[in-house]
Amino acid sequence: MKYLVRILNIIIIILLCTNFSSAVTITDILEYSLKNNSEILLEKARLDKEKSLVNNGIVGFLPEIKAHYQRGRKKDDALGIERDNNLDKMSDQNIKSININQPLFQGFRNFYKIKEIKSNFARANSYYEQRVNEILYSIIESYLNLYKLRKIASYQKGNIVNHEELLKLIKQRNRLGELSNSEVIIYETKLFNILLKNMEVKKDLFKAEQEYDNYIGRVDFNLELTKLDNVDFPNNDVEFFNQAVSNNSNLQKYKHIINSSKAILKQRRGSFSPNIELTASLSDQESVTYLNNRDLRTESLSLNISIPLFQKASEYFNLNQAHKDVVFAKNEYEKIYNDLRRDSKQIYKEYNFYKEMINENIILFNLTKDRITSLNEQIRLGVGDVIDLLNAKIELQALEEQKIEYKISYFLSYYRILLYLNFLNKGDAT
Repeated sequence: MKYLVRILNIIIIILLCTNFSSAVTITDILEYSLKNNSEILLEKARLDKEKSLVNNGIVGFLPEIKAHYQRGRKKDDALGIERDNNLDKMSDQNIKSININQPLFQGFRNFYKIKEIKSNFARANSYYEQRVNEILYSIIESYLNLYKLRKIASYQKGNIVNHEELLKLIKQRNRLGELSNSEVIIYETKLFNILLKNMEVKKDLFKAEQEYDNYIGRVDFNLELTKLDNVDFPNNDVEFFNQAVSNNSNLQKYKHIINSSKAILKQRRGSFSPNIELTASLSDQESVTYLNNRDLRTESLSLNISIPLFQKASEYFNLNQAHKDVVFAKNEYEKIYNDLRRDSKQIYKEYNFYKEMINENIILFNLTKDRITSLNEQIRLGVGDVIDLLNAKIELQALEEQKIEYKISYFLSYYRILLYLNFLNKGDAT
């Protein structure tokens, strides 16, 4: 039994290791989040709720049908007629009727009600896309932050080793009288600062792990950054802005708000127009007294025209308010449009800046590697100094940390552009 339990434990460990060791890319995380993230699923449910209201617009075009049934007893009292007239008596009352009202014209209010409902759903859909993209971008931020801190933590392990070896060497030379005590203190301070920074990185890494787990609901040990897909990616800030005007979900949301406000305004105006409806009715009444207890059937068909001459004060207030809502919606759209123009320049500027900084970092990194190679050769020949070599290795590791900082900032600016283009939830990012 113990042997079987041990085998099962080994199998579980192997499965867990296999799951956690497989590389997880940003594309993997986006696909997983679209299907499993609770916030995204909630937004989808909210959109489905809005979608169920779309068909309500046709209600105003449908006829109104009412059936009426009345049964009871009544007493007819023929005033001024002799009592033996047979009109004064108790009788049963049984009335059945059906009425149909078909609206023909209501100042196009129903037509614009449908436009309002469709605009509201389009606004809700744009809001849904905006929220999904924002959530996905937050997940990408969490992914990249975790990736960066893990890399920096691994770099700092080697950095600490180099500082410790360097301090050990400094102390040896101090004992030999080659270096002063102040030199020892300087390198002790450097090591202390590195250890302090390492503690801060560990704390930030712990928080990043928790944040990632909150978004994804699992632990992924092997995060892998793949090459960015620049297909259909804007070539400059002007192209970026033009694409954003067509695709940005936040801007599209305010465009739909304008359309909805205009539809409401036209509905308010329609309340001052004539109303035309067709009315048909059929009524059966049994044992009508004045017809010598015979049954009576009444059929009618009429065209009703109602012309408002003076509306209630509330109608004029609603019309004025609807006009103000249209003006306000247009002002909101203009603000978002101008903000988008400003942000598109800034974001694309950041994208190019970090791209250049990565290239400059690569140049410095290669120069430092060449210097380390040269110092190793000098030491082999007995003319180099190990202190210079260790300092060069420390510089190289600092450049590694700087490189990952620039790379993550570059990735974030790239995905922020996709966020503004509404591409994150459409599989356009890799």
